[in-house]
Amino acid sequence: MREDQFLADWGDEVQHAFAEIPLDVVLLCETEAAMGADFGYIGSLFIATTEAVAAESYKQMIVDSAAEDILYTSHFTGVNANYLKPSIRSVGLDPENLTGEGNKLNLSTGDVRPKAWRDIWGCGQGIGAVHAVTTTADYIDRESRAAKDALCS
Repeated sequence: MREDQFLADWGDEVQHAFAEIPLDVVLLCETEAAMGADFGYIGSLFIATTEAVAAESYKQMIVDSAAEDILYTSHFTGVNANYLKPSIRSVGLDPENLTGEGNKLNLSTGDVRPKAWRDIWGCGQGIGAVHAVTTTADYIDRESRAAKDALCS
């Protein structure tokens, strides 16, 4: 697909919505569509960037983890979400044997309860693509080149 053609099949409303977005970012979204998705988003990968306000240990945990290190559960908040198993272990819990219902944890070890997002960190399955903490610009440049190679060859 040529770069100047990739929006040709999209309606006027979508083209207008993307008019102010750099071509590189749109190509990332178009790659998702080429794989059969109606749309896609990238979130967790940006946690491991130098600009993110996340704890450095959170960023490194993302770098060190893979999709099998993610647990999908409603246990911590009452709403299903993906959590990093190493962060669950770091607060003294066994991610394979959580007790209690919903967001009511059975923590007999003290009064201070681990809290989702503060102590128990979330992340998506795409973390396997994160190999280092980098700048947001470097990450987007790398992904944009990959998208262009895939779509324009």
